[in-house]
Amino acid sequence: MKEKDALRLTILLAFLVFTATLLGTAYNSLYADGDWYRVQYFGQDLFTMLIVIPFLVIGAQQGLNNNVTAWRLIFMAALLYLIYVYAIYVFAAEFSPLYFVQLPVFSLSLFILLSLMGGFFISRRKIIMPGRTLRALAAAYLLFTAVMLSVLWLNDLLQHTFVPGHRSMSPDGKPLLIIYSLDLGVIVPLILMATIGLLRSNTRGIAWTGIMLTLSTLMSFALMAMSISAYYSGVQSDPFFIALWTILGMAGLVITILYMNRLQDALPENS
Repeated sequence: MKEKDALRLTILLAFLVFTATLLGTAYNSLYADGDWYRVQYFGQDLFTMLIVIPFLVIGAQQGLNNNVTAWRLIFMAALLYLIYVYAIYVFAAEFSPLYFVQLPVFSLSLFILLSLMGGFFISRRKIIMPGRTLRALAAAYLLFTAVMLSVLWLNDLLQHTFVPGHRSMSPDGKPLLIIYSLDLGVIVPLILMATIGLLRSNTRGIAWTGIMLTLSTLMSFALMAMSISAYYSGVQSDPFFIALWTILGMAGLVITILYMNRLQDALPENS
């Protein structure tokens, strides 16, 4: 796909995301999943509308039009965020009229990401990220995130397997399989792939680390917004998760800014 075409599709995507999140916040009762889910969807939609859409548009403008590597990685992370979030809406949420907007968001995000990713990673672009300390810090943050997600979700799944009567935090006590599957089957492997590549100092690893740092930060702040919405709506009484996701989000934000500021493009030696 030509980058001008990708930019046009991104404008359409941003409009669809804005429509979906505006409806999800202004008419939150459209969600048919019950209060526990609905108030968290409100926080997530609000965060997506106010934060992710600007990152998506600016990332496309700077990354595709101006060919700025850091912004291109941020743009890819925003697309991956939308794929993750709207996969939950499309495959796990109860049907609502919002489905007719959410499905195109999921499909278009996936199409744009796959179209651009191949061209980016098979190009002759080389990315240099100097600084062992920053490399180690980024790897440590991502590995901590991967281990935390793995321990939390596998612990819950194992208790469901071996402890009779165990209940998850969901209203019906069942495990949130769509989230567990996305995290354990997609996010954690991508983090591990990125970290290994980063420690080996190869271009793919450095690029994927930028994507996963951005995604982890976005997801942490989205979860913070969801926890705040749940807390003030009275469906979640423990403020622990607000503090947890805020700390992870702030740490990720600092590391991501430092990391992206140190990224450099370099032409291949034979160019």
